[in-house]
Amino acid sequence: MKLKATSQRLTNPFDGKFYIKELDNFCVFILGPTDFEESVIEKVKSKKDYSDLFAYISGVFEEEKTNRGMESLGILCFRGNVLYFYLFGKAKLSLNRGGKLWIFNESGSGIIKESDTLTLGNPGFDFINFSINRIPTLDLRPFVLRLPKFLPKGRTGASFVERTNPRKRKIVKYLSIFIGALFLISIFLGFRKIEDDKRKAIYKPKIEQAARDFSDAKALASVDPEKARELAFKAKGSVLGLQTEGIKDPELEKLSTDISQNIGSISHVFEGEPSLYLDLTLISDGFETSDVSQSEGHMAVLNSKQHKIVTIDLQSKKTQTFAIPLVVNPIFLSSYSDHDFVMGNDGIWDIAENSSKILDESYSTSDFFTAYTGNVYILKKNDGVIYRYQGVGGGKFSVRDNWFGVGVKPDLTNARRFVIDGNIWILSDNGDLEEFSGGVQSSFSLGKVDGDFNPIDIYTDIDSSSLYLLDSKSPRVLVFDKKGQFIAEYHFGGKSFKRIIADEANRKIYLFDNQKIYYLDAKHLN
Repeated sequence: MKLKATSQRLTNPFDGKFYIKELDNFCVFILGPTDFEESVIEKVKSKKDYSDLFAYISGVFEEEKTNRGMESLGILCFRGNVLYFYLFGKAKLSLNRGGKLWIFNESGSGIIKESDTLTLGNPGFDFINFSINRIPTLDLRPFVLRLPKFLPKGRTGASFVERTNPRKRKIVKYLSIFIGALFLISIFLGFRKIEDDKRKAIYKPKIEQAARDFSDAKALASVDPEKARELAFKAKGSVLGLQTEGIKDPELEKLSTDISQNIGSISHVFEGEPSLYLDLTLISDGFETSDVSQSEGHMAVLNSKQHKIVTIDLQSKKTQTFAIPLVVNPIFLSSYSDHDFVMGNDGIWDIAENSSKILDESYSTSDFFTAYTGNVYILKKNDGVIYRYQGVGGGKFSVRDNWFGVGVKPDLTNARRFVIDGNIWILSDNGDLEEFSGGVQSSFSLGKVDGDFNPIDIYTDIDSSSLYLLDSKSPRVLVFDKKGQFIAEYHFGGKSFKRIIADEANRKIYLFDNQKIYYLDAKHLN
């Protein structure tokens, strides 16, 4: 390091000497007696920690103060662009930066700039009125500097600035910028870590609680399915809430993956878009589904407007199309075995290559019908009855009788759909499901489900172990056993459907919109 020193009105400079020593990586400036400077220099060279040097110099000053009455001792040490200054007694240090003056009377450290001017002096030196620009300069050498003879006697002071060549100046400039940037980055990262730690302190317990809930759900899955389902959904809700807040944490991601992979087997709630099974418009242009039915692996779809039925073999997916006589105004469809029956205003028809009328009676759109074990059942909403026509062979049926027992007349005005599996299940417009067995109503109720529930269609048959309900509120299929206990739930996004059929033999759930048939894998049967 090359230095300039300046002085003004210097007399009695502690035995008339101002000492400057240049070392390999720092400089030492001493204003005071010169008989201890070499020991100070050796101490500076041997000490890596300037806090130790402070303790040593402090001890030296106290000893000199006691033995020789030393009043002031000032030492400056440079390491790179960092200044360490040690001020004892009445010694002071001033910093002139950009025309602004700061005066220090206690030891400290800081980063200096190329344009800074530092002044080290005793208390008699006039820091305030002294103009740095008028200080004469002298080149310093690494030896004891004796004061110039032309200076008048007075109080003591010395100042110095760093002088580098242009190339070194640029290096120092860029290095200072780099170090400053690193310093700012470290401050930013430090504050960020503090904020992250605060945030973690809030959300970590939530992750841990969600993990415990899901672990308990796994343990209870076979013991208490309802409680397991509750805990699984609680854990899922907590995870989704944290993710919505923008929390990104490895433990949260791991738990989210675990829930996604296992919540179905624990809660029997499955999510996924249904797959396309058949596009009916490819069979008949403009096809529009009016009613559907299924029996023993044989599915049929009614298109009332086009007077058509499309039949599908669920094993082979083979399709056939049958025309409905134009004299028939088709309303509803029901299949039994390999026969497809259509209710019209003038009666019930067996639709085949040679269609024939099997019941010659008048019906309205408020009437429903279904075929079961060779019998035909007609539900009349306005009359509150279900008539049964028993098959007697040869396509003939007996005189109708009221399936309900004596004195049993339920309110069927809101009936929406009915199915038979030996018992009769009636679904109402308001979502109520009633079971009738042996002509009387059973004490049946559905178990608790999450959210609003408004089923618009039901399916079961004698071969099905469960009840399948199509919910319109939040598009899903709910599965219950025939005692009303929840079994499974299938969510499939925002797509809406109008009808449902289940084929447990092939583990499929079929969903119908106006023109296409979709299916879900019945995972609860696995």
